[in-house]
Amino acid sequence: DLQAISPPLSATHPFLNVKFPNSSYITGTVPLVGSQISAWTIHFTGGDLMPAYGGAGSGYVWPIRGSFNHPVVLGLRFVDNGDGTILDNLTGLTWMKNTTCFGYMHWDAALSKVADLNSGNATCSGYSGTHMDWRLPNILELESLVDYNQENPPFPVSHPFEPYASGDIGNRSYWSSTTQALNLNAGTPSRRVARSLSTGGMSVLGANSKDGDLWVWPVRGGQ
Repeated sequence: DLQAISPPLSATHPFLNVKFPNSSYITGTVPLVGSQISAWTIHFTGGDLMPAYGGAGSGYVWPIRGSFNHPVVLGLRFVDNGDGTILDNLTGLTWMKNTTCFGYMHWDAALSKVADLNSGNATCSGYSGTHMDWRLPNILELESLVDYNQENPPFPVSHPFEPYASGDIGNRSYWSSTTQALNLNAGTPSRRVARSLSTGGMSVLGANSKDGDLWVWPVRGGQ
């Protein structure tokens, strides 16, 4: 629950002896063969999904039983709409085909850039549509694109997103609209949540917009 920290669980959770803060739990997600990533862990201060490298993937163990049934798509998952957008038939979301046309910027500027796109004061290379309901994706929407059996980028094989589909393997992280309402430092505003599209890892960044410039990738539909 990204609206909570230490631990990042619902306030009414029933679990005992949850280890926090500054503790991580190892996941069962298997890293890509040949990758430098040795394990995927969940940090139980802010809920960050973090890759561990070089055999450093130690952490607490929390067993689970049963299985999670992922939805499946019969036929093509991604459909090129011919107007610079891509429909994901798995989620019903429509993404810009060009993932880098808006560049990188602070979170507040990213929100403004998407607003400019909706008002017609900004556009994206290759985009010919006139939709007015673009927004920053939330962290789960970005997560829906991630295939942890891939990296650089962590997208399903044969995805159509540019410039990655043409062989670009740039190390980029993208803003989400998700914020974490609480912070470890009293009196500071929400922290922003972002996802790396080199590995698929998730990071919770600091409250101040000076924490860095990340990439902007609008989406529409869903919610």
